Amino acid sequence: MNGIDEIIARINAEALSSENRLRAEYEAKIDDVKDTSAAACAAIAKRAEEKAETERKAMRLRAENRAGTACRDELLTKKRELIDSVFARAAESFSSMKKDKYLEIMARMLSGAASDEAVRGEEFTLVAAKDAPASGKEIAEKAGVTPYEVSESDELKAGFVIKTGLVEINCTPEKLIAQRREALLPAVTAALFG
Repeated sequence: MNGIDEIIARINAEALSSENRLRAEYEAKIDDVKDTSAAACAAIAKRAEEKAETERKAMRLRAENRAGTACRDELLTKKRELIDSVFARAAESFSSMKKDKYLEIMARMLSGAASDEAVRGEEFTLVAAKDAPASGKEIAEKAGVTPYEVSESDELKAGFVIKTGLVEINCTPEKLIAQRREALLPAVTAALFG
């Protein structure tokens, strides 16, 4: 080998050595970048999973809250329906009440209504329930009241209505119970639901 071939061989050897060293450095840098990227990707994946889990819990909680609200609304509706039916049955019970008890209650109400200042001294008509346990005449006699006229109505299930030229006083159980509903509600609720 001559001098030039030796120089070229040495240059080639140094170039190859330099190339191998640079390749090793770049491969180490590439491995570092891969490791760093993998760690960053794993951290991103972990944060994404944590966020997804948090969102799943929040969605489940919202769904449970909506379901709980729907159940409470349904229960409240059923309770209201039951309370309404209790008040309706209470009003209906007057039409099947024993005559003596019915007369006593209705006579007391008629006496009170007839002594109302809007009725006192006025001629009035007594409209009683047609199929009630006692007639309007019987109620008036028991109350010691003398109406101008007594009639009966199919529209009333129980009780009576007093009519003058100016006022009308409704003394049907439905009306009286409706007027006292708010006052009676706590006792009815306690009796039904404890």
